[in-house]
Amino acid sequence: MGHLDTPHPDSERHSALEQLVTCEASFIQDTSLGVQLYSRPLRHCIVTHAQHKQLFQNLEKLVTISEYHLSQITATLLVGKSYKPRVSKV
Repeated sequence: MGHLDTPHPDSERHSALEQLVTCEASFIQDTSLGVQLYSRPLRHCIVTHAQHKQLFQNLEKLVTISEYHLSQITATLLVGKSYKPRVSKV
């Protein structure tokens, strides 16, 4: 493999960070949608409090932690970049 065939470490790093940010943003979007469509509506009907707690334990806290994690990744690792995760709006 020649010098031109070897990927640049910064390029690999940027690609890995882009994948991480996109994956995390997608997780947040999908999980938030699940909370809106299932957890919150079921909280007050159909299932008991104990069942709801067992099914959805700390889901909303997990979303909050993931949002914080994503903001820290983008603030720390992608400073100065105009990168935005590619996640479709629902």
